[in-house]
Amino acid sequence: MRNPNTLRDFDPAKFTLMGFCAECGYSAPVNRVDEDMAIPTLIRLLSCSRCGSQACSIRIIYTAVGGYSYGY
Repeated sequence: MRNPNTLRDFDPAKFTLMGFCAECGYSAPVNRVDEDMAIPTLIRLLSCSRCGSQACSIRIIYTAVGGYSYGY
C-alpha cells in the first residue's frame, strides 16, 4: 500500500487546495499549516468557516499552466 500524498507533494506555486462545504456550498482556499500532513488527515480536520459544518472536501487544482485562477 502506498503512503498518502502530503501537502508537500503539491507545490503552492503550481497547485491551489480548495475546501468545499457540502452543507452550505461555501468554498475557500485551504490554509497550508503543516506541509507533512497527509491529505486524508487534512480532509478529516476541515470545517467550514461560514457554517461550521465538517461535511467538507478538498479539490487540488493545478494552476501552473495558462494562468488559471479559481474564481471564488
